[in-house]
Amino acid sequence: MAKIPVRNLLSLIQKRFIQTNLTPSSASKPPPLNSALSHSPKSSPKSASVLNCLKSYGFENAQIAILVQKHPKILNCRVNTKLKPKLEYFIQKGFMGKLLPELVVSNPYILFRSLDSHIKSSFEFLSRFLNGEELLVTIKRASWILTLNLNTILQPNVDLLISEGISASRISKLLVLQPRVLLESHDRMVYAVKTVKEIGLEPKQLRFIHALRVICSMSKSNWTKKVEAFMSLGWSKEEMLNNFRKDPVCLTCSEKKLRYLMDFYVNTMKLDLKTIIAYPKLLHYNILLFGFTTDVTLSGPELAFPRKGTVKPVTFVLVKCRRWCLAALRKIL
Repeated sequence: MAKIPVRNLLSLIQKRFIQTNLTPSSASKPPPLNSALSHSPKSSPKSASVLNCLKSYGFENAQIAILVQKHPKILNCRVNTKLKPKLEYFIQKGFMGKLLPELVVSNPYILFRSLDSHIKSSFEFLSRFLNGEELLVTIKRASWILTLNLNTILQPNVDLLISEGISASRISKLLVLQPRVLLESHDRMVYAVKTVKEIGLEPKQLRFIHALRVICSMSKSNWTKKVEAFMSLGWSKEEMLNNFRKDPVCLTCSEKKLRYLMDFYVNTMKLDLKTIIAYPKLLHYNILLFGFTTDVTLSGPELAFPRKGTVKPVTFVLVKCRRWCLAALRKIL
């Protein structure tokens, strides 16, 4: 068996990971357009006009097949009074070229919402908080937001946050990062705001909206379980809450990942608990893959965590992680 240089092996592992996990499988390929049309019970004399219209706006056959499969009623759309006006409006709002078919394919239901009473009012509402580019990013990531009644669902939560002193720019950030948070039930939002304030974060702090995202992402029982998991690993409740105040996102890791990371840092890296507690961002990483990536794609491990005052400990961790990965790989060569 030929020996492969460790550096090449790490590169190969990284490429295999990308090919295995990130490349769409053949099973996920859309059906051919003719097949989708033949299986659609909604075909009508209007179908040819609808297909020609979609193609004229840059939709590829594969995208049209997905549309028909997801929502066969699209074949019955009135082209001149329903379909074209909506497509033209989306283009006017910046969804040009490939962005237009990508938007519609991601959520065909937007073609069945009223242009004047719903779609336009949704854009107007979002435009109060988002500029053109931010609006495109938000809708591209969460096209379903255009199918909801934002004035009745989102407005009460926005009003609550503003009354608490959260600026419009922070609300914009929340809309871009995680719009689902603002679409929680109003009671849930009231609970989340109250909880974050009780933990010790003020609404005017930037970390407040990140903490809000975390609290909204888990139920009360899951929050309790998360606290208990940290305490079972040697953290005090106050240490855990203090880390949450410093870096709310660190608490989004699952209990399984938390236990894995703590085991790795304590037993493999020989870091003491105080060091881990002092650097909550250590809970963000997938250490094994990070070890591979550091050697292959980064010019220096310090690039991974460039914040002032935190380079040394993280450099130490990544360098030790890299050495550990290399040692493990050498055993199997």
